[in-house]
Amino acid sequence: MSETQGTISLKIARLEQQLKILSLQKQLSNNYPDHQAQLISKELTAQLQLQQMIEFRDKVYAPVNRQ
Repeated sequence: MSETQGTISLKIARLEQQLKILSLQKQLSNNYPDHQAQLISKELTAQLQLQQMIEFRDKVYAPVNRQ
C-alpha cells in the first residue's frame, strides 16, 4: 500500500466527515431502533478505520516530518 501523505490526509478528512454525518443521523433516528443500530455499527466501523488511518499516517510520515 503506497499512499502519499496527501491521500491519507484526504481519507482521514472523509472519515471524519462521515462520522459527523452518522452522528447526526443517529440522533435523528431515535424513534427507529433498528435503523439506529445499523448507524451505530457504521459509526463504529468508521471510527476503527479512522483510528487505523491515523496510526498508519503517524507511523509512516511522523518520522519524515521530524527531520
